[in-house]
Amino acid sequence: MDETTAREIASQLRKPHGERGYETGDKMNNGNREMNERVISRIRELNPQRALEIGFGNGHFIQQLFAGTNLTRYTGVDFSPEMIDAAGRNNAQALDNGSVVLHESHADQLPVENASQDLVFAVNVLYFWENPARELAEIRRVLKPGGNLLLAIRPAEQMRHLPFTAHGFLLYSPEELQQLAEHNGFSCLELSTAESDSFTMNDQAFYLESTLALFLKNA
Repeated sequence: MDETTAREIASQLRKPHGERGYETGDKMNNGNREMNERVISRIRELNPQRALEIGFGNGHFIQQLFAGTNLTRYTGVDFSPEMIDAAGRNNAQALDNGSVVLHESHADQLPVENASQDLVFAVNVLYFWENPARELAEIRRVLKPGGNLLLAIRPAEQMRHLPFTAHGFLLYSPEELQQLAEHNGFSCLELSTAESDSFTMNDQAFYLESTLALFLKNA
């Protein structure tokens, strides 16, 4: 993979844009399906009433969160206009009835009230937080006392083998993820890594693990 291609892929993964942005949203659904399903399964066990997702892509997995839970309000935040548009079309009925609300915003400017969310979660988003202490402080602001933060990432050791991660990705090992959250007002409840999705790039198959980390907002 040449440098130009790697930079373009990194740019699209960070913020899908233009016509290729819509294609990127679909590819992320396929490449991260097992990872998202792990997250959805854990959220069902947590059973929140109000949950906020940072970086929802084209919203393909949103409706699955409502099945078998007491979730009454899903709030999604993404800074890609194309993903806002795609997720709106994929969740039109839920937007109409008010169970889903989508905002175009950044992770350090969450457009919800203080202590209003039972759960905040993000899948494959942490890499793009240039100042994660700022984002984590904002997450603490919107979480209720005793609220949870659920983060899913690919471990740094594996991500470094992907050429595009050299362009603007901040990579973390599971241990570094735990330390980051604990240094910013959270306690780690669970940290688990499992083999997950495979995908093909330039005729080469990659098999990646996914790490799920569940945190509790400290008092």
